[in-house]
Amino acid sequence: MNQSTNHPYDVSVIVPIYNVAEFLPACLDSLVHQTKDKLEVILIDDGSTDDSGEIADRYARRHDNFFVYHIENGGLGHGRNMGVEKSHGKYICFIDSDDIVTPDAYERMFCAAERNGSDMAICRVERFNSAKEWSSGIHARVFRNLAPVTHVRENSDLLYDTTSWNKLIRRDFWDKYEFQFPNRILYEDIPVTVPLHYLANHISVVQNIGYLWRFRDQVTRSITQNTGSLKNLEDRIKILHILNKFFEENVKEPELHVAKDLKTLRVDLLIFVKECAAVSREQARERMALIRAYISEHIRKEAFEMLSYIEQYLYKCVIEDDYDNLYRAVIYRLDAIDKFPIHEEDGRFYASIPSEIFGKSTTDYTNELKVREPRTFIREIAAEDGIIRFSSFLYIPRLNIREGEQEIEAFLLNEFTGDMTPLKVEYTKNTILTAEQGVKFDKTLGDTAEYCYDGTGFDVIIDAKSLAPDDNRAKIILLKYKNRLCEGTAVLNNMRAAHVDWTKELATLGHHTIVHLDTGACRTPLIYVDRVNAFLGEFRYDETALTLNISADSGEMLCIDTEDKDDHFTLPVDSGTVTIPVNKLADGREYEFYVKNDGISRLVREGKNTNLLHTAQYGAIIRSNKSHIVRIRKAQAFSCLRHPEIEDNQIRFGTTNVGRIDTACNRARIVIYDEILGSYNIIAEAKTRVGDDNRLRANFRINLNNEKITQNMYKSRRDVMIEYVKADEKGNVLGVFERQILVSAKHFKLDATLDTLSVTMYRAMDSKARFNFEPKWSEEENSPDKRKALMDAHYPEYRKAPLNNRMIVFESMWGAKFSCNPRAIYEYVQEHHPEYECVWIFTDERTPITGNGRRVRMGSLEYYKVLAEAKYLVNNVNFEDDYIKRDGQIEIQTMHGTPLKTLGFDVTDELPTPEDRKRLERRVSRWNYLVVQGAFMKEKADPIYHYKGDILETGYPRTDGLYQKADTDGIKDRLGIPKDKKVILYAPTWRVRGNFDMALDLDRMREELSDEYVLLIRIHYFASAGYTVPADNKFIFNVNDYANAEDLYKISDMMITDYSSIMFDYALLDKPLIFFTYDLKSYASSTRGVYFDIRTEAPGPIVYTTDELISTLGNLDAEMQQVSDRVQAFKDKYLTYECPDSAKQIVNQVMKPNHFVSAYYRAIRSIKSLIRKIR
Repeated sequence: MNQSTNHPYDVSVIVPIYNVAEFLPACLDSLVHQTKDKLEVILIDDGSTDDSGEIADRYARRHDNFFVYHIENGGLGHGRNMGVEKSHGKYICFIDSDDIVTPDAYERMFCAAERNGSDMAICRVERFNSAKEWSSGIHARVFRNLAPVTHVRENSDLLYDTTSWNKLIRRDFWDKYEFQFPNRILYEDIPVTVPLHYLANHISVVQNIGYLWRFRDQVTRSITQNTGSLKNLEDRIKILHILNKFFEENVKEPELHVAKDLKTLRVDLLIFVKECAAVSREQARERMALIRAYISEHIRKEAFEMLSYIEQYLYKCVIEDDYDNLYRAVIYRLDAIDKFPIHEEDGRFYASIPSEIFGKSTTDYTNELKVREPRTFIREIAAEDGIIRFSSFLYIPRLNIREGEQEIEAFLLNEFTGDMTPLKVEYTKNTILTAEQGVKFDKTLGDTAEYCYDGTGFDVIIDAKSLAPDDNRAKIILLKYKNRLCEGTAVLNNMRAAHVDWTKELATLGHHTIVHLDTGACRTPLIYVDRVNAFLGEFRYDETALTLNISADSGEMLCIDTEDKDDHFTLPVDSGTVTIPVNKLADGREYEFYVKNDGISRLVREGKNTNLLHTAQYGAIIRSNKSHIVRIRKAQAFSCLRHPEIEDNQIRFGTTNVGRIDTACNRARIVIYDEILGSYNIIAEAKTRVGDDNRLRANFRINLNNEKITQNMYKSRRDVMIEYVKADEKGNVLGVFERQILVSAKHFKLDATLDTLSVTMYRAMDSKARFNFEPKWSEEENSPDKRKALMDAHYPEYRKAPLNNRMIVFESMWGAKFSCNPRAIYEYVQEHHPEYECVWIFTDERTPITGNGRRVRMGSLEYYKVLAEAKYLVNNVNFEDDYIKRDGQIEIQTMHGTPLKTLGFDVTDELPTPEDRKRLERRVSRWNYLVVQGAFMKEKADPIYHYKGDILETGYPRTDGLYQKADTDGIKDRLGIPKDKKVILYAPTWRVRGNFDMALDLDRMREELSDEYVLLIRIHYFASAGYTVPADNKFIFNVNDYANAEDLYKISDMMITDYSSIMFDYALLDKPLIFFTYDLKSYASSTRGVYFDIRTEAPGPIVYTTDELISTLGNLDAEMQQVSDRVQAFKDKYLTYECPDSAKQIVNQVMKPNHFVSAYYRAIRSIKSLIRKIR
């Protein structure tokens, strides 16, 4: 085997870069965090015109193994070829600059190639966008049944592995055959990767996911995603000609020629056949002619005959130039490929298809089903006494697998060494999957099929005591499956996180070895066996000190505040004992520990348990995270949970107060905070008593069978809080004292299951008692296909019932929120016109609302009932396509903001097909009224939406509250904001869903501004999950979860934003707006288009750096005076119709309520309220 001594690097990663500033940092960060040492990163800036080159330079300055080269634009192939020339590694690999590699991807491939002496190693690939990850279909076929070492001659499925970037290639092998990517042509990977596979001595296969391939769902799309372009097809055909030439000159095996043609039909050309339905008839026929010519010249008859019937039918339409039938077949296939019913007959599997489209009603689907990628899920992970159990299932959609019809083998695979340890498997009956996924509905056929997955369940069991400590490298669980149709391999992944108890220990092997679990790509469990040097044993707590027993006999222990690294102290280790005085720990702060004894080692402990130790006055929480690092936090005032139990969905427990409190508090209540309405919900009350230890005690019962208790338990995790109430003899409240409830027990979890709600009360990692509320569907509606079948059966009948002229249906943000203009109209109706029945549609019907409106879950049978019966429908987006508007119904489209970016028919890329455009036209045709904020939107209604109906020039109802005086002191008190400082609200928009990069220098702002200002940070909800606000609650405050944005507008003295449409509402307040547009150049070049030119229209100063921002704040009055004309022009154009009574105007114009009737109902309501008070 060749050694790497002649190479300064083991691996060279080549990164061609062109105008990807939006994605490049995430790509390069994934390279920074690689576990492989001796790694070289070659950055080729291919003439970028955005900020990509500057970003590459920044990384090269920070990391001495990053090297950047700026060249004139020559295309992707040219950039890759130059990267190879500049590289010095024993192996080379490529990464596209908008993609990501997993942390140990290159180390795994390097180890496999070195161990096996392979010319090339390949790894699994996942696709991802801003919201989710999913299997890469083309790569799933490749890895379905691969040996650890293989070759394309042994497995022709490797012909589908045509991407260059999931490969590690030996450099001398590359040089031997003088591989080069073609220039200035798309799909340049194919004529390189297929020869790589054929000419290599053999291929090492890495089963773990190593490469995350981005699907751009935001404003910019990659060139190869635009398959509707004619150039894409022309380039694909040119590439296929190059590949054919290689085969003619080099490939001797006839069966590989046929396999190559089959792959060409199934992948390379089929994507363009399907795109014929997304372009005009003339453009489609032009594409069909190119495909037809290629097939007639190059495709072997044997390959064509191996296609499925539906694929053959599509190509038959192409060959016969039959556009109409091709269009119908493609549309059906796209919609129904995973839905059409399958039945079994004599060991073959047949799909039911519409005969009016395909000319026959059934087709043999056996081969297609046989190569389908299996799906795996992990329902639960449990560990006890060193035995780790993964409760899982593996199934192939629409293949019946009954009990006893599938065999599973499991192995613990170390891909760094190649070791495979067999694991025990126990089979379980999987009725859950049958219930959830066992029904499929084909709307074209109107047919429902039922499938049985009872035989797909199994438990993988690891005896931790059989595992030896290693070098802390992640292992995966590899499955080999065999059923009556097919067999193959799969990686066990897809942990259902809601069912994994992360607080449980996995296993401890002796005193210095520990097993723990992490999560890789696609929620794959990664299993580590670690060796540790500083281990926490027993501990105790008294009134003055916390005493720890650790594995080191002597030395020192360094205690560091995790929030302020400068706050630390050192304590001696005496005969394995460390004593931490209580007064050394600051209230509410958390500390980590390092033991100095023949080196420095972090203090770790067994499992991930949390322990709560307490006395009458003090408490300490000892916890360890999933890497087992010990952390300790001092807690001074809380209540401790006692004797929790559950029976018949009733939770009972006691509490004992720890810390100082007025023992005259005679009542206590359990509350959970409602972030939507910004209030506490009381779910249990009890009297208190003073125990012998002079501590307040109470006993509670939470009755989950009571709908009044569960009505606002929407999908969320909520801390369980206790309020101690001090009242006089007449019941007047004199004081309320709020406390966290902490849990002493190591393991605590209570589960309750109601018809449409699951409730779990458990102990969180920080020892807090917490609820997890999870909505569930009733058995009759627990799958999309069951709900579809019910809708088709009942919705037509509902539409025959008379309209309810006093019913109004409201929906906001696709049913996700109680917010915005629909909420404002609803609250006005509730207050002034109680004769109307108001119904809210939510994805979770327990979403809290004000008033007495009714709540309905989207997609339920009741949902279709109210859609059919309501006279009025109000939405700020669009109702779903299944909603059919009736004659006499009135729909009000309120919008959810004045558009800054282009929308609707102005964005052709987002409406690529005739069907997409018709769908938008159908939705818009349902609108009777469109609410606009200003003259700009009135003018744009037709070009954006092709809307020609009535326009309500009322402004937005949600801004009505901005004209009303607010209790700013009360709001500041709730947020803990000092009243003697000015408030800056920072509210940026999102760039990448689920990710946010803080471009402001917060430390510098704190240093310069904290004497006079506080900073509130509110990240856009699309990006907030990817960033933790570093709140110190002194200068920086995290207001992401504060429900009412209008409150934040009112208490702030100014706002910093960027390209967010939030500016339109905030400008009504006549407060300064500052635009921090650090990435204006790249944002402007990547965005899909804007109506608003921020450089000339922004109603406030524009700054690009933190220093410019600080300077602007120091001279704000003068800065605002300079842009005063721009501010006024902005209001005149965009806020023309804003007024303090928009909701009232809309209700009066559209619903025309009878004010005498309204007054009567208001009077009745007042009388009922008075009677309740008297009682």
